[in-house]
Order: sequence, then C-alpha cells, then structure tokens
Amino acid sequence: MIYGYESALPASESIQNIEDLATTLHASLLALTSSETTRPIIFIAHNLGGLIVKQTLILLSKSRNTDDQRLFCAIDGLVFFGVPHAGIDIKSLVPRVGDGPNRFLLESIGSVNSQVLTEQYRKFYKAFGDKGEIKVICFYETLMRHFSSTCPGSVQLAINRHF
Repeated sequence: MIYGYESALPASESIQNIEDLATTLHASLLALTSSETTRPIIFIAHNLGGLIVKQTLILLSKSRNTDDQRLFCAIDGLVFFGVPHAGIDIKSLVPRVGDGPNRFLLESIGSVNSQVLTEQYRKFYKAFGDKGEIKVICFYETLMRHFSSTCPGSVQLAINRHF
C-alpha cells in the first residue's frame, strides 16, 4: 500500500494536524486487513510521513479493537528517511506557508521545544516497550543534524547528500 497526503506548503488549504493525518492512515490500514490473517508490516516513511506513521502506531497501541491489535502485532519493522523525530528548523519554511491554514502543523514540529514531538517520542517508545523486538532503521543526510533524524537504539545510516 502507498499512502499519501497533501504535503504542499505554499497555497495549501489543509488544516490537518499530525493526529488527523494519522487517523486517515489508520482508516486506510483497516480497509486492507482481513479478519483471518495479517501479513508482517514494514513501514517505509519519509520526512513528515514518519511522524504520521509513528502517531498511527501510537493510536493502534492504545486501541482495544481486535483489528487494531492485530495490525499492531503485525508490525515487523520501520524504515525512516530524514524523519525529523526531534523537530526541524522552520525559519526558512515559514515564509512559504505565511499565515496559511497549515501554519499550525508546521509550527507543531518546529525544533524549539516542540511539545507535540516530545509527547509523541514518549508515547512511541512506551507503545513499543511491551511489543519486544522491532527493527527500526533511520537514514539521514550528512548535512542534517544527526540527532533530529534518528531514533535512539535504531540502526543509523548516513547518506551522502548527492548520492
């Protein structure tokens, strides 16, 4: 399955936040499940998509719904490409967004004391603490701040920016 969402910054009409986007991904995943078996799931996510996947997994982990629990248990791995786990510097992006409806989403992942990402980080690791081994691999560009794009305890691979 390939999941997409409106990610354009300038002229965006979207007012969705990370939880809204995660709820939509959750619904798309449920539409693919069969009541009998669920194959292993590996998520591959880039940038904001990684934050959406993490929020979706938090939703699944908290749910008592049987289908949600089956999906959560089927998660075998996560591959993150340039996901701003610890936030991003939004100074250069704010002029592109202006006072548009998606400004709140952008500011919620800003690197200066992002309460949204701090809370997501805590809940994400709490959710997977009980699940046992899950493979997480984080790729990041060598020109990015390494600590922002990696998850503690994950395999971390730097990619040359011009690769």
